[in-house]
Amino acid sequence: MAEFSLSLDGSLANSRDELGGKAWSINRMLRLGLPVPAAFVLTAEALGACRRGGTLSEAAREELRRAARRLRHDDGRRFGSARRPLLLAVRSGAAVSMPGMMDTVLNVGVTNAVERGLAQETGSRAFAAEVRARFREQFDRVVSPSDGDGDPLSDPYRQLSAAVAAVAGSYYSDRARAYRGRKGLAEDTGTHVIVQAMVFGNRDARSGTGIACSRNPLTGEPALWGEWAGRSQGAQLMAGGLRTAPLSALAEDLPEAHAQLAEAVTRLERDQRRVVEVEFTIDSGRLWLLQFRAARLTPRAEARAAVALALEGVIDRAEAVRRAGGAADAERAAVRVVRPACPPVAAGAGACPGVGSGLVVLDPEEARVRSERGEHVVLARPDSSPDDVVGMLAATAVLTERGGPASHAAVVCRELGRPAVVGCGAATVTTLAGTWVTVDGALGEVWSGRVPVDEAGEHGGPESELLRAWASAEMAPPHAGAFRSGDAGEADEADEDTLLRVVGLKGAVAPDVVASALGVPVEGVGEQLASLRDGGFCDERGGYVRLTEAGRVRSREILAAERSACDAAMLERCHTAFRSHNEAVKQAVTGWQTRAGESEHAGVALDRLGAIHRRLGELFALLGELPLSKRRYPQRLSAALGRAESGERGCVADPRIDSFHTVWFELHQELLDLLGLDRESETG
Repeated sequence: MAEFSLSLDGSLANSRDELGGKAWSINRMLRLGLPVPAAFVLTAEALGACRRGGTLSEAAREELRRAARRLRHDDGRRFGSARRPLLLAVRSGAAVSMPGMMDTVLNVGVTNAVERGLAQETGSRAFAAEVRARFREQFDRVVSPSDGDGDPLSDPYRQLSAAVAAVAGSYYSDRARAYRGRKGLAEDTGTHVIVQAMVFGNRDARSGTGIACSRNPLTGEPALWGEWAGRSQGAQLMAGGLRTAPLSALAEDLPEAHAQLAEAVTRLERDQRRVVEVEFTIDSGRLWLLQFRAARLTPRAEARAAVALALEGVIDRAEAVRRAGGAADAERAAVRVVRPACPPVAAGAGACPGVGSGLVVLDPEEARVRSERGEHVVLARPDSSPDDVVGMLAATAVLTERGGPASHAAVVCRELGRPAVVGCGAATVTTLAGTWVTVDGALGEVWSGRVPVDEAGEHGGPESELLRAWASAEMAPPHAGAFRSGDAGEADEADEDTLLRVVGLKGAVAPDVVASALGVPVEGVGEQLASLRDGGFCDERGGYVRLTEAGRVRSREILAAERSACDAAMLERCHTAFRSHNEAVKQAVTGWQTRAGESEHAGVALDRLGAIHRRLGELFALLGELPLSKRRYPQRLSAALGRAESGERGCVADPRIDSFHTVWFELHQELLDLLGLDRESETG
């Protein structure tokens, strides 16, 4: 028989399948040294007896009792003790995430004596009473009255046993089955169950709960994104019944906790090499991370994030193309409402792009029945609950009056690709019952009747262009866009070998960005590029120049000649000098990207970049001794920093122009090419 419980302390080497996604994430965060409440996991195999709401065997109950007794939060609290009590959260944790489809029971272990102990410890009888009331409401709703264990409410360990059995059994609920059927997930694997020390987002005015993403899951914008609600617990946030605020409000209210959160989320993104979503609680000003998972992104966000992570050196270009898949083309083809002259009948936050049209219904079961008859329906709800998933699966679009982009409705609709508008306001969308509406999930607007749509959709942005270039080229850290042609002017023209190498590095590039990079007039570059096209070394599509196969062969020949001309010792010294600053540059750029919308913190990140730039004298001198000096890296870095300091924010990290980070990335690639290394072998 499989081991009944495993302590999550950061030391486990088990896979995600063996631990379940949630427990695996807890173990990983602990390994990284992040603040996570103490926890253990009960394996799905050992919990097989809990299926369909069954109770735990006597042997399993005793194992659970021992595991709970061993659990220690960081301040030494103990489960079952009325003095400084430890309460527990019982959550599901299947190998594949099924957001909101299974049950959770919070505040397990609260009894009369524990309630008195909490009141005495915190000095707040109201808080202690609220904790118990929330437990009782959730326990009565989730745990079957006929659980075979009598009345467990007076005994913490019987509460825990009943909660574990109910949460494990919720894997076989109707909503979970419907979700697995829609997603094509296995039916018989069961779920792991996580038992974790409670931390309280509802303790006091310096407490709250929220969800944070490392990038905007709707647009892919590289900034910390999410929602937060003070004096609340996570279940309230997901249901959408709370008034939430963006994370910028958290930065104002609890700046230290916000800074720690931003740092932790960025670290997790770098560790996982993808956009992550993190659930967090702040208990009296102290940050706790509860779990993380891969963020559910719109096609536009998927494409933008894949390109950005490749340009930042987190993933390679081939991985970016694989990861985005059809995301760029899906975004281009996404339909949009042709706005009529009349105003929309409702508006809120766009939670998932796309257009859906149908008859508004309020009941999820009615939505299912009508859909099975071939009718188009839009599900409208005051807020969202996991039981609504049957209606979400059937609807062409989903509307809610309460909740934000991190609510259960928004998360599930992004997972399903269902157009959604959330947080439309009280007595708005539910008053539309029985009428026909058209929903635009990108605009966040709802229109009366059948509204025409633009089937051509939007043209792909620069990320789409880059992904297509990467898919068709062997070498290409491309950067679409350009500085103004007035930036050029140090020489009349560049030699064609240098021009060819620059185009090869950028992959898909407009002539004026080449001119800006080489410091020559754009007119001269245009003539030289025409000559290269005539020679079969490059071609031009949509205003962007790329190397042909013959051009890539020629670029490799130029590289080989430059490598032969290099002093090997000088090249090693240059590479060593570059690496001594590389981590600091990445941290400064990451600091800028995660908080670019906050002028004070963006200024700090820019100051850090300026301080690094002032220490690059040795590197610049060494670059002057190498063939790649013709690519003008010192001048380009200085120009980008100067523009950023004068207020042109894109010059820090915008991949579409010759920004500081773009130039630094290309310099890194050139050094690796000359050394015959790739990024993996360099690190190794």
